[in-house]
Amino acid sequence: MDIQDGERVDWTDQQDEDAYNMFVELAEGDMVGRAQEIMRGVQRMIGVAFTDEDLAAWVKRYVDEHTVICEWFPACENEATTVQPHSVLGLVPICERCQERASA
Repeated sequence: MDIQDGERVDWTDQQDEDAYNMFVELAEGDMVGRAQEIMRGVQRMIGVAFTDEDLAAWVKRYVDEHTVICEWFPACENEATTVQPHSVLGLVPICERCQERASA
C-alpha cells in the first residue's frame, strides 16, 4: 500500500492505542521530535497512515501523561508544560519560559 503524508486510513481504537504506545517507547528513549520522525517512517513500513492531527494528539497526550523536558531550546532543562509547533522541529514540548521567549 502506498501511503501519502496526511492520508487517512481507517483503523480501530486499539490500533490507535498501539501506535501511541509505540510513540511512547520511542519518545522515552529519545527526543519527542525524533520519535515523530520515526513514527512517520513506521507508518509507511506497516501500511497504516495517520494524520498530522493524530500525531499531534499523541505528542500532547505524552506531555500530559509524562514528565518531559522542554525541547524548544537545546540548553533548556525545564519541564515542558505544553506543546507548540516549531518551524524546524515540528511539534515539540515547550516550557512556559521558552514559550514566553519564543513569542517575544
